[in-house]
Amino acid sequence: MYKHFLIAAALAASVSTANAAESAFVIHLEGMAALCHITGQARMVDAAEIKRRNGAQSQKYRAHVEKAFADASKCVTDVKESTKEKFREQIAENPSLRQPLTDAYAAWLGVIDWLRVPRDYGEYPPGEDAYKAAINRLKAEFAAM
Repeated sequence: MYKHFLIAAALAASVSTANAAESAFVIHLEGMAALCHITGQARMVDAAEIKRRNGAQSQKYRAHVEKAFADASKCVTDVKESTKEKFREQIAENPSLRQPLTDAYAAWLGVIDWLRVPRDYGEYPPGEDAYKAAINRLKAEFAAM
């Protein structure tokens, strides 16, 4: 689990060019989405390997699939709770950015809820384009400050 967290943290650091004006909230949104995406996909890759070795009807395979669903769901539940508080703090710090912050948070919620179910490698949420657009708008708003 920690290996996947480190990968997600490195990904989050490289995804966003953290300049002085950019919000830690944007970095948090990107990092938490990456964490849950990697967690779910990694568990499904593990399950696929067990399936290949032991078959789809094996107890070991079913246990890995159940673990994939449980881990993905727990990740989503945990990050949604921590992000809700960060969202409120960000609104309090930057009331003039309420609308772009709300748009980015709402788009992120759509993506993160989709990640509650572990997906195969290469599957991406249907709302990812809207999420990226909202994040880019928020980055632009911070850059303009």
